Amino acid sequence: MFRMLVFGIMMVSAAGAAPLNAPFHYQGTHYRLTVFPSGRLENCSTGRMKLFSSLELYGNYEHPGEEYDSRMFQASAQASSRLEKTGGNQFRLISAGVLGNGKIRDAAAFEQTTELEPAGFRVRWRVTLKVPLKTRSGIFSSLMHGPVESMIDRGIVAGSQRDQVITIPATCERNKGLYKYGVGILWFSLPETILNVVAGEKSAMTVIDCRSWGEPLFRLDFSQISVWKNDLEEYPAGTVWEWSVAF
Repeated sequence: MFRMLVFGIMMVSAAGAAPLNAPFHYQGTHYRLTVFPSGRLENCSTGRMKLFSSLELYGNYEHPGEEYDSRMFQASAQASSRLEKTGGNQFRLISAGVLGNGKIRDAAAFEQTTELEPAGFRVRWRVTLKVPLKTRSGIFSSLMHGPVESMIDRGIVAGSQRDQVITIPATCERNKGLYKYGVGILWFSLPETILNVVAGEKSAMTVIDCRSWGEPLFRLDFSQISVWKNDLEEYPAGTVWEWSVAF
């Protein structure tokens, strides 16, 4: 495996940006992860601890009067990526594709830039609607799922307007789990390192304990800052959402 990875790096270095036709396994100083050709990130770990199982683009909207699954996932998107070595153990992946569902196949076009460096990584998303869609808030976000066991009783500090300590308890009653929106910075005290997660300009994070609805997961949602509206608003084709995050 090690020889195969090094050979792939040498090919990228010699030829510049190249199509990503297979999962790309990256090893940083304190973390490792895999990027798939769709741009979806999976299995990010530090030491023996898994930080997240997946980080992917997601979309959903409202469709009154019609019954169908309107969710859109990057894992099933029509997408491709290109990999470029930018120096040392540094890489940039540019992913592009189309999000849709069973009802609307070509709902939105997306562009994603993932920059991998030894000390951490950054991801930027840009999504452009191809058809009008309705919502009361933002349509698109990025969902990070990880095992909740990894976060129980960890020291977590959330920084927005003022710092606040967050605790993920060992047990969680249904519908009473943590749900905190509008977070700009998070610090996690992990066994072997301190993880700092920073939302980019005009971006925000939502911290969620998914045990509220029966899933043993810890979730971070990343999105463009948006405001909830009481009434449905239709966004025309061409509307753009942009947000970013750094780990």
